[in-house]
Amino acid sequence: MSIENFIDKIQTQDFTNASPIFGELMSSKLADALDQAKIKIANEVFNAGDDDDEEDEDLEELSDEEIDEILDDEDDEDDEE
Repeated sequence: MSIENFIDKIQTQDFTNASPIFGELMSSKLADALDQAKIKIANEVFNAGDDDDEEDEDLEELSDEEIDEILDDEDDEDDEE
């Protein structure tokens, strides 16, 4: 159903037939909004994953002692929260 059909039903005061059209239009809009939200969340998740790869490359250049120190610092920060 289209918006034009909905408007025609409203103008002719055929509210009984306008109601299901309205429901279909709102369902479509809601589905589109949910799809956009899913895309946004997926981009955030996958883009954040790319940053983790860069951090892993940095860790390869560190010594084992430096890695242990970094991990200990992160554990201390987590305990403070």
